[in-house]
Amino acid sequence: MPLQFTKDLDILFSDAATTGEWAYTPSSGVMPHIDETLEEFHTTHDAEFHDDVDLEVVHPFELNKKRPSNTDGSSNKSKTKKKFSGAALLNKTLERIVNVVESSSVTSTQTSSRYPSIAECLAKLESIPGVSPDDELYVWVARFFLRDKRREWFMTLPTDEVRLRFLKLEIETEKTTTGYRS
Repeated sequence: MPLQFTKDLDILFSDAATTGEWAYTPSSGVMPHIDETLEEFHTTHDAEFHDDVDLEVVHPFELNKKRPSNTDGSSNKSKTKKKFSGAALLNKTLERIVNVVESSSVTSTQTSSRYPSIAECLAKLESIPGVSPDDELYVWVARFFLRDKRREWFMTLPTDEVRLRFLKLEIETEKTTTGYRS
């Protein structure tokens, strides 16, 4: 029976040249060579894989093959090679990325929890005599407290008078550097 849509196939594949190097070409008359040696897969981060397991890329045509059974009863546990398909290797890499992101998230949470909160600093500010939420100073200081280190500095100063002088100096510095005009 003749092939259907031969003109369409000619148009579709007219620019394609098959070399047989990377793909099996049935019309070549040569069966593909299946290399029995393991194909190695290297990444730029090979040192980060801390397992002593060699990775082997499994080609899709090998996935349905049955594994040879161990007929002699002995088990070879000295160094076995695990096979990973491309998807499994990608899953393993993604899992490692997620672990790194989660651990850095935990670290950043621990780091930010060591600084006083904005609410704590504002409560301390309101306890200073002469400062009220209606003052312009209060609004500037609320903006000033957006940074962790500034809150830490404010809370570690010894007295309310020193805190107030510190805040006024910081606000004046901020106004001068930003070109603020009242």
